[in-house]
Amino acid sequence: MIGKIETTQDINAEKERLAAEAEQRKREMKRSFSQLQQEVNPTQLAKNALNSPATPEVLKYGATIASFALASAILPRGSWLLKLAVPFIAHRYASRYVDENYSTWSQKLTEQLERRQGGQAPHQLPAASENSGGVL
Repeated sequence: MIGKIETTQDINAEKERLAAEAEQRKREMKRSFSQLQQEVNPTQLAKNALNSPATPEVLKYGATIASFALASAILPRGSWLLKLAVPFIAHRYASRYVDENYSTWSQKLTEQLERRQGGQAPHQLPAASENSGGVL
């Protein structure tokens, strides 16, 4: 508010100021909402996960668990030496395989995600109108 309203000109000026302020806030809300949509976009989340430095380590951890499960499932009555050697060899092989091939995998998957996102229009919510009976 500008101060004390004494005349109709003051009322009209205040109405114009409030209308301009409401329009500016509406634009800010639309901008922040579109930024939020981009951040929560599943394609963007997948690309971020693929490019994360922790992802190869998680894959290696999964390979370690799988190698121990392999030893316990395939070799339940095998010798203790075999039960020790198979998980160790499988873990070493899987870790080396992930280290050598992860960058290629992540690059190919990222390219596929970008192509898929480029081919389809991202999901947009319908524009709000004054007659729609919305909350704002």
